[in-house]
Amino acid sequence: MPQFSFEIAQVGKPPFVVQTQMLDDISAAWCQVEALAFAVRHCSGASIRVKNADGGIIILTGVATALATLEKCGRPNCPLKHIKGAAGKAPLSRMLPVKLTPH
Repeated sequence: MPQFSFEIAQVGKPPFVVQTQMLDDISAAWCQVEALAFAVRHCSGASIRVKNADGGIIILTGVATALATLEKCGRPNCPLKHIKGAAGKAPLSRMLPVKLTPH
């Protein structure tokens, strides 16, 4: 199972959130990106960067873009499906495990 490192940062600043997880594959990493985007949806200009175990960047996206992909997700088994269209109402406790830690 590959390890992924998730970072959230604003332009010109170092990452303010770092989370490392073992996930099945890159599609699971995208799902986690969407969950992180929802968790920091009020941080304007923030971006999410995902690195593989070798430190290579495999995903780099803005929070707004990640939220847009969540709205268009067509996966029938999407664990975030219940928040589509209700971004302001979904409790984070019902989402994927998202651990926000200062870097």
